Amino acid sequence: MRKNIFYIMLLLIAILLGSACAPIPADKPAAVKNQEDVMETVKEDSKETAPANDAGTGEISVDGKIDEGEYLNSYNDSSTGLILYWHNDKSNLYIGLQSKNNGWASIGFDPEKAMQGANLILVAMDGDNPIIRDDYGDGMFSHKPDEELGGNTDIISYAGKKNDSGYTFEFAIPMDSGDDFDKKLESGQQYTVILAVHASSIDFDLRHTSKSSTVILLD
Repeated sequence: MRKNIFYIMLLLIAILLGSACAPIPADKPAAVKNQEDVMETVKEDSKETAPANDAGTGEISVDGKIDEGEYLNSYNDSSTGLILYWHNDKSNLYIGLQSKNNGWASIGFDPEKAMQGANLILVAMDGDNPIIRDDYGDGMFSHKPDEELGGNTDIISYAGKKNDSGYTFEFAIPMDSGDDFDKKLESGQQYTVILAVHASSIDFDLRHTSKSSTVILLD
């Protein structure tokens, strides 16, 4: 009887010692637990930067035709289908837009939030005639012509030409127009730009059918 009790006690001690030596599973690190949340935050906060292309000459002719190597920088935007070209000197910013649609296209410079505070340039082809308007983002989701707000239309030159797939449009604006409804731009600085298009209409007051944004670096 005493032997049985002794063996039982030894067995219990062995079981207790085995439990104490077993590894305790570690908690999953907080960063791993919240990985999906982190990725969502990154997606919301990330903004693609348009790459610079130093192969161009920077000799711009605002004629509605973009020659190979004419612009120093370009960006192909998959969301709107626009190809954006840009180059600047100390005084002027030159923009080229190639659209796959027949509706209007626009670019907005340095918005504060959504469209608020952006210097917006809207372009389109009315038949064979290029049309352009200088607007200002007077709200997050609204814009008006500078002239209606007491400012000026600060477009130095512009030209556009239709093609089989859409049209090409070029324009030049001052780096610093002095207009309260434009944005002062500086060489060597990065700026957020917003891009938008309407698939078929040239009515600048109709809501876009697609939009996008990127960051460009001025020369």
